Amino acid sequence: MPLGGASALVLLSATGRRGWVLYDPVPILSILLPSLILIVLVYRLLCAYRLYLKFDHAFATVLASQVMVLLLYWKVLLMAEGF
Repeated sequence: MPLGGASALVLLSATGRRGWVLYDPVPILSILLPSLILIVLVYRLLCAYRLYLKFDHAFATVLASQVMVLLLYWKVLLMAEGF
């Protein structure tokens, strides 16, 4: 949970009244930090599926679950934009 809060704080601080500030390093962090967090969390999920749940094909299961979550977020974004 602290990683999600940190990434939300970075994303909120990266936007100003006029949108993204291009000369500030915070927008770069707003891309790199969530990407790093995603890699760490997917790795931890993979370890949990492999070691604790003892799935035979843990990588494929984690990949499929993350694709489903991505599709869900994409659908919600499209619904929010009126599609």
